[in-house]
Amino acid sequence: MSLRHTTGRVVGGAVAVALLGLAVPGQSSASASDEGRGASISEVAPVAADEAVAARRATRTITIVGKEPRPSQFFISGKVRPEYDRKQVIVQRKVGKKGTYRTYKRIKTNGQSRYRTGVAELNRRGKVYYRTKTVGTKKFKGSFSNGAIVITTF
Repeated sequence: MSLRHTTGRVVGGAVAVALLGLAVPGQSSASASDEGRGASISEVAPVAADEAVAARRATRTITIVGKEPRPSQFFISGKVRPEYDRKQVIVQRKVGKKGTYRTYKRIKTNGQSRYRTGVAELNRRGKVYYRTKTVGTKKFKGSFSNGAIVITTF
């Protein structure tokens, strides 16, 4: 049942009770025998609001850039937004087009939410893909980098 329906039922019940001239449980005019029965709107709405906030957690923006300063030496670097200082970033690796991403390294961001690490090419011919990931928190969902770095070995 959605929040709209729940709120409608509670409000509708309160209106019906008010029209009949009875006291609504949880109000100051309620007798001692009415206390503890039913739920007031203030008890129902915050729980539903917390669930709605949890369903709408924001995602982080993670950039990723590949660099090859010298032949056969590769680095990936990037930035995590909003603030993600000195926290863990997971580097995932996939070998080949049909492979699955698996954890390759766990690194930490610096004070400016930036990360950098060396990555390896394949020892054989083919492609290897790298992406980065952050874990979810109460405020943010787990997020992935906006792309993947591909290293092709000939």
